Amino acid sequence: MQRRDGSPVPPTIINVWSVGWVILAPLALWLLFDKSSKVLSASAWAGSMPDSDDFVSTVRWLSSLKLFRLVFALFAGYLIQRIVFPGRRWTAPLIGVSIIVLAVLGVSVAHRDSPLATLSHWLEGAAPLGWMLLVCLWRDAVCVALLAMGISTLLAVTPASARWFIVRSVQWGSVLICLAVGIEWTYELATGQPLSFRIVLLGARHPMEFLPMVRAETTPFRVFALIGGSVLAMWWGWHWRWLASASLQRVPKLSAATLGGALGLAAWVAPVPALGFVEAERHTEGTLHALYKSALPSLSDELRDEAQLAYQRTGNARWHNTEMALEPTDRARAANVVIVMMESIRASSTTMHRSELATMPYLQKLANSGMWIDDMNAVIPRTTAAWHAILTGLYPLTNEETHVWAKENAKAERPRKTRSLVSAMGEIGYSTAFFTPTHLDLLDDSYVIEAMGFDRVSTMKDILRPGVEKANYLGVADDLIVEPLLEWASSQSRNGKPSLTVYMTNVGHHAYETPDSWKKIDFPNVTKPILNDYYNCLRYIDSVLETLVTGYERLGLLDNTIFVILGDHGQMFGEHGLKQTFNAIYQDGIHVPAVIYAPGLIKEGVKVSGPRQQIDILPTLADLLGYRVVDAELPGISLLADVDASRALFFSSSIDWSFLAMRKGPRKYIYDYDRSPLEIYDLASDPGEARPLQASTLERNEIRTQLLRWKIDTALAMYGVPSASYRVRRSWKMEDPAAD
Repeated sequence: MQRRDGSPVPPTIINVWSVGWVILAPLALWLLFDKSSKVLSASAWAGSMPDSDDFVSTVRWLSSLKLFRLVFALFAGYLIQRIVFPGRRWTAPLIGVSIIVLAVLGVSVAHRDSPLATLSHWLEGAAPLGWMLLVCLWRDAVCVALLAMGISTLLAVTPASARWFIVRSVQWGSVLICLAVGIEWTYELATGQPLSFRIVLLGARHPMEFLPMVRAETTPFRVFALIGGSVLAMWWGWHWRWLASASLQRVPKLSAATLGGALGLAAWVAPVPALGFVEAERHTEGTLHALYKSALPSLSDELRDEAQLAYQRTGNARWHNTEMALEPTDRARAANVVIVMMESIRASSTTMHRSELATMPYLQKLANSGMWIDDMNAVIPRTTAAWHAILTGLYPLTNEETHVWAKENAKAERPRKTRSLVSAMGEIGYSTAFFTPTHLDLLDDSYVIEAMGFDRVSTMKDILRPGVEKANYLGVADDLIVEPLLEWASSQSRNGKPSLTVYMTNVGHHAYETPDSWKKIDFPNVTKPILNDYYNCLRYIDSVLETLVTGYERLGLLDNTIFVILGDHGQMFGEHGLKQTFNAIYQDGIHVPAVIYAPGLIKEGVKVSGPRQQIDILPTLADLLGYRVVDAELPGISLLADVDASRALFFSSSIDWSFLAMRKGPRKYIYDYDRSPLEIYDLASDPGEARPLQASTLERNEIRTQLLRWKIDTALAMYGVPSASYRVRRSWKMEDPAAD
């Protein structure tokens, strides 16, 4: 610390109103780095960003930004002043401006332009980015100011004997907060999505299951982002360790800390200026405040409690399937059914939806010879959610809700449990099996498959042996499971039994690796290496589909088999700044390819239009087989039936209480529980969801209520009670009144 005349303050005396700022300096710096990184990544300048986030590539990209050049020149001037002219602070801006002038002259000479024009060009490029950073950093700055004022006020009223404890506690608290900011920053670097308290809890409950994914995403820069702030805070605390025993001066005047704290209080209610695009506006909230808000109750909690009370009064869930059965009609037939769920296949990356992209020509061939569902959508961008939607016919659950359902649905005292297409088809004489080359050890994947009621489940563990190559951290290559699947189907045919086979692929999942034996190609005009890898995964999956279908033809089963082939969810590769699908409910994350191929059973070249979702698969298969779904209330509609173009489709993030979305006609709404403005798009004129629309307060409130009620009704369907014959005493605890 220094006095205004430049002389040092004795190390045992410090102004009490400066202590908070001194302790929180590393946090302020780290929040500046964190938020600036996010804003630059999400901004209109992101088009020139490198695909890699390594240090050299990042610095090279930053040097191309006009604002960065100006800031760097001023910072260089400050460093030169501190080293060469330590007692003359006025020289710092002079040196910085001199560096800028020299740089402008150098560029002007190189480009044969006037210095004034060059400087004007630099300022024009720097001004909008500078304004964007100011808008996005404002709340973080005042948040730190508010904390600093609180710390200083606490020290001012605390007896001297207890101050050491407060200073030490706040210093270590600063280390922990910097670590929390680092975790949040690293998560956003890896996924492009905001961290929330719910995500932290999910990771804390399942650390070993997420470890392979974390390893695949680890880079030196992300390690720096994770621990750099906490290391800086620890060093800073050691450098200022004498603060705990310092004598504190009380200055009876308005200080910077007091003014900053007042601004911090005002920031909670101050409106945020519009920036013009949603990706940057997501970062206008303060980082610490956003994390704090994600743990607080909201309107959604009130609606949930209201729905719970109504459910306890009536015992009725809006949707249920605990008594579901298939009832034959006069069209009933015993055809084989094969459901292929393709891992992480988005519609916009397939040949079906982009004819110039030769990623899946065989799937295109099947679509031309069968039924092509043009507008098929996932409900939740998570593999387990796809299983739930397709096989139970109910809206699927988030990761956290699935965990509750898995634990409670398994209890022996449960009077009624969730049923599935698998159990219903088993009751009408079908053999059922699930095949996947993955390990099923992520979260509750294994339980979900077990609860479906398959006769046989074959996973990576059944085929993994010495010398077998693992395709990625989830499992082995998909072609290794095809032959066991065909052998099983053949054996059921020889026994005279129709079969239901569900096949979940592996290749296509992050980190987009193909088997070493598969020859990769370079796709034209694809500049992102990771996207080229993904396209090669799709080519590989396409070849596996051909092996599977031709295998059924070789066995003589093709003419009596219905193939349902669709993506479990989509994937993001920088669209909207997102790199993963956990919370991605934009079109690239939920619009998936879908084909029904059944030679001899359905007409060729049928194109199904209208808004469709994975919950429509179960009633469609019942319809194709000539059965009715009875004793159940399902939200899906058969693909053989027409749907209104204004049908409402609902979506949710895979992590609970993060995002909800609804599409009705061309209008799409994305809601993040009031942490930022409701996003509204017109998909007819803006299929890339790039231009958010404005809406009235009434429309926004109505959409929010619809989304929250849908989410609550979906969760209540877990109870599975079709009528008032059972009532709920507490969550998942049911009692039969007849037993009283």
